[in-house]
Amino acid sequence: MIGNAIHDPCFQVPPHRGVVVCDANPATNQAGFVLKLTKPLPQEAPPASESSEPWIMQLADGSVCEPFTGTMPMVAGDAARWYCFDPSAPMSGPARSRGLVTKIHHAQVWTVDRYAESQAGPPGETGTRRVRAQRVGVVKVWE
Repeated sequence: MIGNAIHDPCFQVPPHRGVVVCDANPATNQAGFVLKLTKPLPQEAPPASESSEPWIMQLADGSVCEPFTGTMPMVAGDAARWYCFDPSAPMSGPARSRGLVTKIHHAQVWTVDRYAESQAGPPGETGTRRVRAQRVGVVKVWE
């Protein structure tokens, strides 16, 4: 964290100690920035999870989906784990948003359930409003 902003994930780049690279995004060719650590990183990395999920996804329509950090909006009773955007659109404005992803379907060809942002409810909402997901193919994954 820097102030109230979460920059996650950050990556250690050996042999450089005492710094990490944050906000890098290979899908949009964003190099990120170097962050000086206030204390050393732990010596051992936590064990990898058997059910690891993608960090960033590129969808068949060109959208790029990144994970939410912090509170996640709810759609159809599920947490929206990723938000999707059009990387070629201006940084602000409605044309940039491409929706929210709640689920990944792992098969020979991966797909996701994507919803319009307007279909999201407030964080923690447990009700299941009737909304329809768009099934979109995944063409590239960064883990």
